[in-house]
Amino acid sequence: MKNSAALKRQMRYQQWVEEVKDFNSRPKDMTVREWCALHDIKPPTFYDHMRRVQDYFASQLQTTDES
Repeated sequence: MKNSAALKRQMRYQQWVEEVKDFNSRPKDMTVREWCALHDIKPPTFYDHMRRVQDYFASQLQTTDES
């Protein structure tokens, strides 16, 4: 069974993935700053979440490629 910290981390990643999906489905004329203001997220925080999601999936791909 996973420990509490691992479950919290997994939940955060799932939340960030949904956040990035929502961002990617925004209207094409909406800026990052406008989207972040609408979702009460500071742009640097959003970019951090996006980077972490990208890093997570990149590490998953490396693990798959190494198998």
